[in-house]
Amino acid sequence: MDDISKKRSIVFIDYSNYHYGLQKLRWKIDFLKFKNWLYRNYNIIGLYYYEGIHSQKSYYNSHLQLLHSYSANVVEKMFREYKEAKNRYFKKLRSFGYRVYTKPINSVYDEPKGEYVLKCNFDVELTMDALFRINDYEQMILCSGDGDFVRLVKYLKYMERRVVVIGVAKRISYQLRKHSNQVITINSLRNEVEYKAENATS
Repeated sequence: MDDISKKRSIVFIDYSNYHYGLQKLRWKIDFLKFKNWLYRNYNIIGLYYYEGIHSQKSYYNSHLQLLHSYSANVVEKMFREYKEAKNRYFKKLRSFGYRVYTKPINSVYDEPKGEYVLKCNFDVELTMDALFRINDYEQMILCSGDGDFVRLVKYLKYMERRVVVIGVAKRISYQLRKHSNQVITINSLRNEVEYKAENATS
């Protein structure tokens, strides 16, 4: 990995893609440990992190059961606590050296399903940042398994950039696997990057 580890690399983290995959596996990433792992293995010159956050509307729509069990004032207090916790979390990430980008989660009612569907992706923002900084790096480390990034990966390869994908096993698209130079499952890094409550850094 000698030559590869020396290439100037920028990391782009599509957090929602990790969140739902790791939720099923019942563990979380400690992003300080993850940063340290990245720095040990690659020549990192930038860390970008993207995550959607609930608006009051999307929070209420995704927690409808709370409205049946508690008063509106109690649920509003829960929402405020959620926002405060997120702000503390993002502040910590920034202190670790991540560039954090957020935007509101949209809540759309799906009539056939009879439920609200949450939507928030950063495909455009991540792609634009990757292209804007293309002259700064030799290697892109894409922390996502989303097949929507295949076109970006193909273009970066055309521009002679190396692409590493770090995704949740079983959530990495076939096309992304096919066109990337290297694929690593975050599952294989669990012992090194898992969040532990007793020594929390995320």
